[in-house]
Amino acid sequence: MVTYISARLFADGMAKDVPRTNTNPAPILRVLAAASRGRADAMGTDIARFPSDLASPVWRRVTELTTDPGLLSSIERRVAADVLLRLGYVKRASALLGMDGVDAATHRFTDTQVAIKEFAVLYWRSHDPLALEQLALHGASDPSLDADTRLSLATFVIVRNGKLRIETAEMHQAIGLGESALAELPVNHCASSLAKQSYYRGLAFLPFLRHDEAGTFELLDRALQAQADAVPRGELEGLAWTDYAFPLFETLAKTNLLTGRFDSALAATDRLLELSPHDHRAWVARGQALVELGELEEALAAYTHMEALGGLPAAAATFYQGWIHEQLGNPDLARACFERSQSIDPTVEIGVKQ
Repeated sequence: MVTYISARLFADGMAKDVPRTNTNPAPILRVLAAASRGRADAMGTDIARFPSDLASPVWRRVTELTTDPGLLSSIERRVAADVLLRLGYVKRASALLGMDGVDAATHRFTDTQVAIKEFAVLYWRSHDPLALEQLALHGASDPSLDADTRLSLATFVIVRNGKLRIETAEMHQAIGLGESALAELPVNHCASSLAKQSYYRGLAFLPFLRHDEAGTFELLDRALQAQADAVPRGELEGLAWTDYAFPLFETLAKTNLLTGRFDSALAATDRLLELSPHDHRAWVARGQALVELGELEEALAAYTHMEALGGLPAAAATFYQGWIHEQLGNPDLARACFERSQSIDPTVEIGVKQ
């Protein structure tokens, strides 16, 4: 929905109305979608060669408008680059932003409107992770960039180290820079409150790494309050609100699972399904919470629904069904599920409750 609406507004000359959002699909998804439909001609790297029978008027207009970046404003280039990255056209986005031949070690941001998308291009291309982290830190300390951009770059560094399960000097540097940017954000502003939510959610990694449950949930409570403080005005801000809310409740579900708060984890998945009922991540978390609570029949239903959504998660969903059937004493059904999972994708990574 975010991708389509962003593309439509850009195509209609209304890029300035596109709000910043929080989550981005992997660029490979268009390629996988084309492969699943047997359309190899839709898998290429050139948007102009996308099959005409699949291209909508919005698609054609985006293609046309992105052929000459010099005719676009900074805001238009930011939105266009975001759409291109979402569709899997990393090279086109790179050319649009003048990033061809640029690497993270030498790049410096010069336009606050496009800095985050320049960073995204470098992220999705082959890159040195440490050089990218240093670029983020440099940008987070650059007073020429707006506070929202600096906060996003600082949050990237915090989350990167948090996911690596390491507490580093760079993480603490990013926290200091993030706090400075946070203090500059406007108050009583929807976008600012959503940016704060994302920052507090990332910051919760620090007490989590220290095995400080109280500190972790205190920061997640701050994130929840920031989300509540964000009052959307109209459909577009409402879409951004939902886009920020989903990863927040996914984090709450996962964190509650990891800390043994299974009822709270299940409650968080209720919110996830309200926000995006067709997102497999909501059903993964729900299935895990139900397994932990011993509700195997309900967990089976969750994974069955997850399989029906299709795509990459289907193999894992089918495997989990097999595991549950095994626990319920249905060996034939379990075997059939395991075989179906392997036929869908024999390389899928699986983790089950021991």
